[in-house]
Amino acid sequence: MPSALTITMSGDREKRHGPFLAPLLQGVIMELIDPGYAAALHESEIHPYSQYVEERDGRIMWHVQALTGEAEEKILGPLLDTSFSVIELAHRQETLNVEEKSLRSTSYEELVEGYYLGDCGRNLYLEIRSPMAFRQGGKYCIFPSARLIFQSLMMRFDACSQDSRIFTPELLEEFESLTDIADYRLRSVRFSMEGVRIPSFLGDLRIRIGGPQQMANVAWMLAKFGEYSGIGIKTGMGMGAVRVSGGSGNQ
Repeated sequence: MPSALTITMSGDREKRHGPFLAPLLQGVIMELIDPGYAAALHESEIHPYSQYVEERDGRIMWHVQALTGEAEEKILGPLLDTSFSVIELAHRQETLNVEEKSLRSTSYEELVEGYYLGDCGRNLYLEIRSPMAFRQGGKYCIFPSARLIFQSLMMRFDACSQDSRIFTPELLEEFESLTDIADYRLRSVRFSMEGVRIPSFLGDLRIRIGGPQQMANVAWMLAKFGEYSGIGIKTGMGMGAVRVSGGSGNQ
């Protein structure tokens, strides 16, 4: 059951806050959760959670998403506990004070019924809310493609959904041939993590979906799942967060 927890915090107003805080807060998660579960997460290829940080009007918004019931219990549970009210960031010599917590959730069944079995539009707008990147052939990709986006989403969806399976090589080929990035407003950025500056990008893009209506429905279902899973690499460290818009019905 995908769930999204938003933790609103305050910190030192003289310091900058934003996406680059996420790797530090990922360390907070690992210290807070059960050590055995933390070890299992380190060994997994596709993590059942994502997280990112943004700053709005001086307030720090930490978004943590769980993609399975187990991740909701073992990751979001400790974060929701009333005892979790202060974060000490020793490297920054800063204390973050938790002011508010809010939780929303959906289910894989709701995603299927609401989008896969729906009548979705032919345009998907993705607002990339934290730096996004892909790796292909051992290299970082500094520009997205429909194939990379939907391949990432399908792999995560299948890894975390117990009852639904989406990925097939044929469907991936259809996404490559029947969808395209029609418009974009992107800029390149570097995401600093553990001493490495990862080439990545931020901005907005529009994906146009051709083919039968079912292609649009699948694309929308996966994109809305992406609001929980993130897209691309290092989503557990704060990368690849998206917000989806575009409306319903043919556009």
